[in-house]
Amino acid sequence: MISVGRTGGNGKPGSGAPSATRHRAAPADPITCRFFLPRADTTTLSIGNETTDLEPGLRVYRICYRNGIPVTQPAYITIPAAGPVALPDPAAILPDLIDQAADQLTIPTPTPQLNPPGQTLPNLTTWLDAPQPTSTLSATATIPGVTATATATLRSTHFTINPAVDGPASRDDATTITCPGHGTPYRPNTTPNRSTCAHRFTTPTRDLTVTVTTVWHLTWTSNIDPGGDLGTVTATATVPYRVQELATTIRTH
Repeated sequence: MISVGRTGGNGKPGSGAPSATRHRAAPADPITCRFFLPRADTTTLSIGNETTDLEPGLRVYRICYRNGIPVTQPAYITIPAAGPVALPDPAAILPDLIDQAADQLTIPTPTPQLNPPGQTLPNLTTWLDAPQPTSTLSATATIPGVTATATATLRSTHFTINPAVDGPASRDDATTITCPGHGTPYRPNTTPNRSTCAHRFTTPTRDLTVTVTTVWHLTWTSNIDPGGDLGTVTATATVPYRVQELATTIRTH
């Protein structure tokens, strides 16, 4: 099972939420729009002569620029009774683009790998890992002239030992081991105590589950704003695991 959700701050412009990394950009240059009449000698929608006589009800082709660069998709519009529709300020469009970019991010389901696999012995160092195909994800949303990119970076992984459902209690119950990144993959011929992400399970013998939660930090950047912090998202998976005691028989002769 994967569970994904955002927590923490929101540094989007216009959100009203604080952000330690939020910086306002300098005021953008003004946007200017030009209007063209449709050509009357064709059945297709093509551009005719430019016009400044924008009477209500007139159908025109609108192109808007900043410093000679289009900032929105050119389109046919009908002039309303109140006059030409004002083009939205890119700073007002930006929060929606940030959301669109963040929504495109697909946080991968954790793939827990505990070693020894399947079961362990009491007091044996068990390596904990949840390998990921990548530790950085990014997605971009754009309209002409405005681009927003959301980036997710894997920060940490939490391994929570859940109590056995039909078994005895243990000192491990509800213990959470927090590791940087995705944990530590098992490497043969390496001193077990050198693992940066491990746990020694205690007795008794029991079947339990381990819930693994990855924490990803989200940030955003834009071509019209330095960017900010979007807090964190998490993904969760739960796997079965067993602690098995070994009995030793001593025989005397």
